[in-house]
Amino acid sequence: MAAAKYSLWTVPKLKAELSIKGAVITGRKADLIDRLVAYDRNHNFKPPIIEIPEAIDIEWPKHGYKQPIADHRLVFSKVTREQIDGYFLFRLAGDKQVNGDIKALEKGRDLLQAKKILACSVLILVDGIFLSGIVGAAMKKQVSYNYHIKLDKSGSPVNSKCECPAGKGPNATCKHVAAVLLMANIFSNTGEISIQKSCTEGLQTFQQPKTYYNGVPVKIEKTC
Repeated sequence: MAAAKYSLWTVPKLKAELSIKGAVITGRKADLIDRLVAYDRNHNFKPPIIEIPEAIDIEWPKHGYKQPIADHRLVFSKVTREQIDGYFLFRLAGDKQVNGDIKALEKGRDLLQAKKILACSVLILVDGIFLSGIVGAAMKKQVSYNYHIKLDKSGSPVNSKCECPAGKGPNATCKHVAAVLLMANIFSNTGEISIQKSCTEGLQTFQQPKTYYNGVPVKIEKTC
């Protein structure tokens, strides 16, 4: 046993071993031995190593997308908040280029509430579910970004990219991708989809008069 092995060591040797592990070296010999045994039992208290699979870019489909309809709730019903959180935490653990945007999910929720998702289309294929559309920038009204997201049949995100600086690569974890995934999750639960209406969906107003005349009608004068 480890305790029996360490009991044969001298106090200076025990302290030297603890110092290598970055542990406290004060206390009686029994305390030093217990501390070393605890470090051995817990693998020096190091966090588990997370192995990130190599990000493989895919060929994004260009045709066949449709506007989300009520039937798509069955498709999105598998998109859970746990899967979304897991995807972001998983990618943030290995993609150093996005480590600075740890609050992407929180910022994505703000974009969703501000109705910054301008468009979203769905394409269901044998190898997965594809989302494509546009999300507006948080601060600049005239700026927007195209996004692409792939979900597997279980609803888990497997690929994503966005035109924004943080969305490069085949596994983007930017706030724009977060907003779309959170929208899909809400849509699966409530049937509500937070997407800005297009100009053709609203009531036509550009040909309506801006002012109205409330006076007495004027008679037409004779010209001959």
